[in-house]
Amino acid sequence: MLDTQSTFLFSDRLSMNARLAQFLFFQEELYKVVAVNNSTEIASISVVFEPKYDTLVICDSPTSEDAELLEKILVAVKLSSSSIDLMACSTNSMAGFEKIFKNSVTKKIINFGVNLPQIEQYFLPQLYVIQQEGELIYLYSENLSKINQSPEAKKKLWANLKSMF
Repeated sequence: MLDTQSTFLFSDRLSMNARLAQFLFFQEELYKVVAVNNSTEIASISVVFEPKYDTLVICDSPTSEDAELLEKILVAVKLSSSSIDLMACSTNSMAGFEKIFKNSVTKKIINFGVNLPQIEQYFLPQLYVIQQEGELIYLYSENLSKINQSPEAKKKLWANLKSMF
């Protein structure tokens, strides 16, 4: 697991801490090139999700404005990016999601507009409707970019977050 204090230097101008790196590249599929009998094979390696905190936030890879809005949302509900699990993923790419439903760590999920069949087994993607399955509470909203541009969406999200937290 990445140390949250580590910094990764990608060039002389761009660096990111381990927490941001995990957030942005968490669902990246890694490939290892293996030479076997003078031929080359590519082995796929998946990153395994291990939840640590009671709140999971799911979103597409955020822009800088989206990340700013997300930070404001977290502060409003008395959380921070270091006290939640952040999962940046694209549609249909959430390997190992069933672990969230089988562990006792994750209690709340906020999904910012990512359509995932793995979640739809448990929750319908109804905008701004808090749903519950056992002890797990789920909120599906529009993506961060749409929320950032819509005062009405911000109001709906805030009303639900107040109930959730």
